[in-house]
Amino acid sequence: MWLEFILIPTLKPGQALVLDNATFHKGGRIAELVEAAQCRLLYLPQWEPASPSQGFLRRSPF
Repeated sequence: MWLEFILIPTLKPGQALVLDNATFHKGGRIAELVEAAQCRLLYLPQWEPASPSQGFLRRSPF
């Protein structure tokens, strides 16, 4: 698992990991790993104006 073996070892205690609201980001295992690293999880709001794809997808015909 990329999170467990690549990302978590690089985090320092007190840092935050920012995730979108994808279903697979909400599993308990992710929270366990992040909390064990003494970090916290933050989730982006459903609509994020900083994401350029949001405006594109809203105007797109598909």
